[in-house]
Amino acid sequence: SVEYQQIAVDLPQEKSQITEEAVLNMLEIFGEKENYKKHFFPNSSRMKIFLKGGNIDIDLSSGSGLIEKKDKRQFLHQVNYLHYNPINWWTIFSDMYVIGLFLLAVSGGIDSMVMLDLFKKNNLSFSVCTCDFSLRGKESLGDCLLIEKICKKNNIIFYSKKFNTKKYAKENNISIQMAARELRYNWFNKIMKKNNYDFLSTAHHNDDNFETILFNFIKTTGYKGLSGIPYKKNFIIRPLLKSGKNLLVDYSKKNGLSWRKDSSNDDIIYLRNNLRKKIIPLLKEINPSLEKSVI
Repeated sequence: SVEYQQIAVDLPQEKSQITEEAVLNMLEIFGEKENYKKHFFPNSSRMKIFLKGGNIDIDLSSGSGLIEKKDKRQFLHQVNYLHYNPINWWTIFSDMYVIGLFLLAVSGGIDSMVMLDLFKKNNLSFSVCTCDFSLRGKESLGDCLLIEKICKKNNIIFYSKKFNTKKYAKENNISIQMAARELRYNWFNKIMKKNNYDFLSTAHHNDDNFETILFNFIKTTGYKGLSGIPYKKNFIIRPLLKSGKNLLVDYSKKNGLSWRKDSSNDDIIYLRNNLRKKIIPLLKEINPSLEKSVI
């Protein structure tokens, strides 16, 4: 459940004059100083403060505010991850998802846009980040613009970064895909540390997990690779990992979500795309329930 409390605060109307110290002093009055995590300004007349277990929305022009506190939810399972439920769609199994501050890695594709929508509808505390790897020209720019538009509309903190991926790959003698992975996760880590986020959330789903297991099997990574993608590893969570791609597509259609198609996903020069487009369909002709047999 969620509890609300109307408050009146004494803060400068100009956001440039509001320091972290001033925010902490104000929170101390309401007994929330120890719960402070981060604050930001969605616009020039509004401030939002992230707390452990809630947030505060303040109208700087009037000094009125609203504290929103979320009760800890019953621990329904012995794992710490967000889990897809085919009936209810979104079930939260752990208290940490109520009190945590999340950074969502959003590409603009259907999977991550579903994740963004679910976090928004479940009123979780989160921000969004996206990368432009300078590999798809105007197409990748369009991805970033769509995500930025949605974040602005919903007053969500938005981070974006453009990388010269080809140059990085050449300098480090690695593949384009590995370069993109290193660049984005190094950047994610910097944002996490600088802004005190608790978890990074990615939109990997059940089909990704299945592809990963087959990919690792082909690449002979050993038994650890055959375990697939973990639900949670260190500070990274994958809330859609129990969701099949078809279900994400269905959710997107039913909720009228906007999303972008990454044309590079159709390029079979990449082994993972080749698996998805050619090898897996052949294997499913032999065993239609292949995914259930493997995962």
